[in-house]
Amino acid sequence: MNKKTVIPLGVTAVLLLVTAGAYWWWYGEHVRIAADTISLKEEIAEADAERGRALQLRNESSQLSAEEEFIASHQVDASDIVSFLNYLENSGDMHGALVEVASVSDVATDNTVTVSLSISGSFSSVMKTLAQIEYGQYAIAVEGVTVDGSAEGKWVLTGKFRALTGGKTL
Repeated sequence: MNKKTVIPLGVTAVLLLVTAGAYWWWYGEHVRIAADTISLKEEIAEADAERGRALQLRNESSQLSAEEEFIASHQVDASDIVSFLNYLENSGDMHGALVEVASVSDVATDNTVTVSLSISGSFSSVMKTLAQIEYGQYAIAVEGVTVDGSAEGKWVLTGKFRALTGGKTL
């Protein structure tokens, strides 16, 4: 072979080897970057799923807070039992009945307080007052009542009422 053909052939071979090496390096980098991209996409998807769960938990937490506030609004605040007793005593005013608190127990282990009441007035006013107490603002259960009537039309209801205190103590 002569020199005129060997030199261009050698230069072409070197350029081919350099180009093939550069292509091999570029392809390796491309594969590595593609793998890193896939890994990052998976991390982003996991982070998005975690953020979605966090938002869902935040929404559930706010719903629970609203439900707790609603439940607490129906419980007697044991640290302010006087306002509860005033509520009971004033509950008969609109119906023309007289409500008297006979006794109040300490908060029981089941977070309730028992109140003994006497409600007097006409039969209608006594029953309306009883309904207002039982179905009113507070979570109150009627444990037992007795109703006595007189010839003059005056009725007296006596009974025990248990109210939920919400875990607070007196």
